[in-house]
Amino acid sequence: MKDNIETISMVQHQLAMNTVKFEKALTGYRTSMQDQERIRCKAIMDDQIGLIKQGVAELRRKGIHKQEVKVEEDYKQFTMTGSEESYAALKHDIQTLRDYNNS
Repeated sequence: MKDNIETISMVQHQLAMNTVKFEKALTGYRTSMQDQERIRCKAIMDDQIGLIKQGVAELRRKGIHKQEVKVEEDYKQFTMTGSEESYAALKHDIQTLRDYNNS
């Protein structure tokens, strides 16, 4: 049982770190005017979204799986449109995912 609690705690910690890295890259992507920097930030976001998905799959918490799907969908929408609306939705859903992870 103790190993299971430690594993869950480790997964939660990693998920928290991955959401922070994703959000930093998202901010960098939105604020950079240099194509190379935007490409680098996009690659980081792509990696982190995969790690977020993997972490959520390991947790058995009600609601977190649906929230991760929303994050993925909003990320896809943001990468297609880059609109303020899609950015705001993505930021909101990342924060909600964090809230699920911390509860």
